[in-house]
Amino acid sequence: MQTLLLAGWMLATFGWLRPIVASINYLSAQPYSKRLLKLIHVVLLGSAAIITLVGFAVFAIRLLSPEAIPASPLEMGYVGVGVLLTSWWLADAIRWQIACRTDLDEERHIRRMSWKETLQGHPEASRWLGLPGNEVLLLEVAQRSIRCEGLPAAASGLSIAHFSDVHFRNGMPLDYFRGVFEELARLRPDVYIFTGDLHDDPECVRWVSELFGSLHAPLGCYFVLGNHDWYADAVQARIVLEDAGWIDLAGRVLPLRDPSGEIVIAGTEFPWMGDLPPLSLSPEGRFRILASHTPDLWKWASQNGVNLMLAGHTHGGQIRLPILGPVFAPSVYGVRYAGGLYKEGSMSLHVSRGVSGRDRLRFGCTPEITRFVLKCSPRVELAKASPAEASH
Repeated sequence: MQTLLLAGWMLATFGWLRPIVASINYLSAQPYSKRLLKLIHVVLLGSAAIITLVGFAVFAIRLLSPEAIPASPLEMGYVGVGVLLTSWWLADAIRWQIACRTDLDEERHIRRMSWKETLQGHPEASRWLGLPGNEVLLLEVAQRSIRCEGLPAAASGLSIAHFSDVHFRNGMPLDYFRGVFEELARLRPDVYIFTGDLHDDPECVRWVSELFGSLHAPLGCYFVLGNHDWYADAVQARIVLEDAGWIDLAGRVLPLRDPSGEIVIAGTEFPWMGDLPPLSLSPEGRFRILASHTPDLWKWASQNGVNLMLAGHTHGGQIRLPILGPVFAPSVYGVRYAGGLYKEGSMSLHVSRGVSGRDRLRFGCTPEITRFVLKCSPRVELAKASPAEASH
């Protein structure tokens, strides 16, 4: 009985951390000031530390005691509730594994890049390279082919390069970002879409001209900003991106000048800045692409006829634990949309793990850039092929 109680106590201590983590995830998704969020994190993480210390202290007392100590009703209640809360962790892990779909890909090719050797002597990078398993200076270059409901046959084969959360800052080497943007240029898509969090240090916006200015696409380069741009200087970020030839999508719905003429692209920086785009003003039957910094707007997007939504913000969770997967993700949905490709009704949703971040630690969560080739549904393909076959 004593052994079972000790095991239950340890498990319960882990479980009691779950509501604190859920609170951090939910509150971090709100449009609060940076100072308020920092205070919230300190209070909640402090509470987590106290719970952990108390749990381990009681565990140690029981373990070192020469005699079995009878369990009080309070202890039994603590353990019982804690074990139930642990099941919440496991349920989240299962939900994330189910929601994050790899079977949506028609084709999928992954290439991993590393700048660890080339940046080994760099003073800003070397201190992080020594941490075993840290993937902050790696990059996953993904080529994915997906079928999208509502895509017109004439647009089948359209390619989009999606990337997010570059977080330019002095703590990350410029040479790393140069390597990332060289890889982006090699993707040669029809459209580039950047979904926000350009910088954390205003002085690093000088990098935008060189890096973003190096990317060109036949159908345009589009962007929305994110919460970190709101914290820093969104006005300056918007100006330098537009000067580099990028098109601001915030709160707008624009026609994409593709061969089909039936695609619109919209953007939003809500809830931090601006309004939701007036998708109701776009003609019925158009294929709708939405660029949003946060994936939390997926329900609104699905209800407003969006066919493909691209987002970032969550960094894939930044740290992914074995079995449990991501733990922290600044989203009202917790880690459900931490990163990956999802299907919500007829809408496809891609949440990028991002390129960088404020925290220079990544475990089991490689930074990424992704090139999508969109394909129309088999039904549309058959309808397109039928007239051609009839003419023969």
